[in-house]
Amino acid sequence: MAGGFPLVMGKSFCSAPVLTDNSGKYKVAFAGPASTFVVARHKAWTQLESFLADENRVVLIRKDIYDKRIVDQADRNERAYRKRRPDESGIDYYCRVVQKRSDKIELNYRGQRIKIVQSLFAVQGKLVFGVIGSYDTVQALADDVLVSGRGGDGSYALIENFETLAEKARCGDSMYFIQSRGNDLLSALENAGSARIEVRSIRAVFAAQVWSQ
Repeated sequence: MAGGFPLVMGKSFCSAPVLTDNSGKYKVAFAGPASTFVVARHKAWTQLESFLADENRVVLIRKDIYDKRIVDQADRNERAYRKRRPDESGIDYYCRVVQKRSDKIELNYRGQRIKIVQSLFAVQGKLVFGVIGSYDTVQALADDVLVSGRGGDGSYALIENFETLAEKARCGDSMYFIQSRGNDLLSALENAGSARIEVRSIRAVFAAQVWSQ
């Protein structure tokens, strides 16, 4: 930085505080052994790694730049992870990404403990969501749920007819899928971002995120 910037505070084994020159270079003299670790601490700077004093190199970066870089990289990684692969089916994508990025609500349903993934995914014009439990219980649940929500234009959508996908369509050993039978109201929910899942017989209502690819 123009005019220099103090990088080293007075500590054991360290010289007096030093300034960089205009090109950012600086030199520190150590009274300690060569195995001393070089650690630069300042509220506005981050040291990317710690190096032994005899290695003659410390990498520093402004903390605001470093923090932004970390956030940007995390965003890029998340976008890449969320992108559906060309050869990936909707169910495979749900298993790999959606259910891992979603909350689950646990219910006591017909004497069985089940977990419902709080994310709906549009697959081939239909809404799909996962349920952890026995296949027979998930089949019963499919006849007992409805999904509602408002689209971005304010229109209201209600889907009441659901069915259970084949037993082999699942995540792991115990997550099966419930799918809407019709798709006439799907477009409104696809753009809603969120919806409500209701289990009518036990009067359970909870929020769900709407995913679309």
